[in-house]
Amino acid sequence: MSSDGAAADVSGAAAEQPHRLDKKWTFWFDNVSKPKQGAAWGNNLRDAYTFDTVEEFWCLYDHVFKPSKLPGNADFHLFKAGIEPKWEDPQCANGGKWTVTSSRKAGLETMWLETLMALIGEQFEDADEICGVVASVRQRQDKLSLWTKNAANEAAQMSIGKKWKEIIDVTDKITYNFHVNLSHLAFYLVSHFIYGSLFLAPCFTNGLGACKFGFCEFFKKYYDIAGPEYATKYKTLIYLVGSASAEVIADMALCPMEAVKVRVQTQPGFARGLGDGLPKFVRSDGVLGYACFYL
Repeated sequence: MSSDGAAADVSGAAAEQPHRLDKKWTFWFDNVSKPKQGAAWGNNLRDAYTFDTVEEFWCLYDHVFKPSKLPGNADFHLFKAGIEPKWEDPQCANGGKWTVTSSRKAGLETMWLETLMALIGEQFEDADEICGVVASVRQRQDKLSLWTKNAANEAAQMSIGKKWKEIIDVTDKITYNFHVNLSHLAFYLVSHFIYGSLFLAPCFTNGLGACKFGFCEFFKKYYDIAGPEYATKYKTLIYLVGSASAEVIADMALCPMEAVKVRVQTQPGFARGLGDGLPKFVRSDGVLGYACFYL
């Protein structure tokens, strides 16, 4: 056999070999246009296909997974295999998402394809911080969102955001939204309530301390929806607004107790304490009777 013939056979064999990707990826589909009454969010979410070769990707994209093929109020997702496109997934729970909007269907399709190729081609330096991407087709404005794992890693989020803007060729500002994990809020509330109960103050101030500390942490995180860049630039302002929001809720939570305390102190025999005083107060003045005291 000649060397030219052998080379041709090797080339032919190589051409038949699939081009493997570094990771497995899964396409998902979600049609939210007609949710069933009482159905939980995500019930319509379906994993369509998991692939790990370039050939499979192009076959799936060409025939199925183009935003132009989506009905209104439907989503396409491409996520790393093993990660569900839900905030409840452990890989997504502490993350957030970069978001860009488009009023042109063609614009969404171009950005979607460029993002898909960047993800499966490992073009991001912080690729391990990325969960996947979601294309949302809506009647007025379409949306593309890049989900990340750890919102607290500011450097990684900024790197991903800047790289993504280059990939999809967008000059306008894009936004980063933190996912607010309600379990964290519960943890802060409970932990600070216990801390206040054991070490800081008697019963009247425990609820106030729990609300202040717990909701302050919650609102600091929530107001970070401004994005990593502005969250850092205006950190003091965000902390002040978060503290003020927590103070309002804490004061309102304290109002019933303070109202009963005033009655106990100014009307001898009204009650012995909060336990028997609060029901009497509600019966005589109504559930919102303490509002006049607060205002």
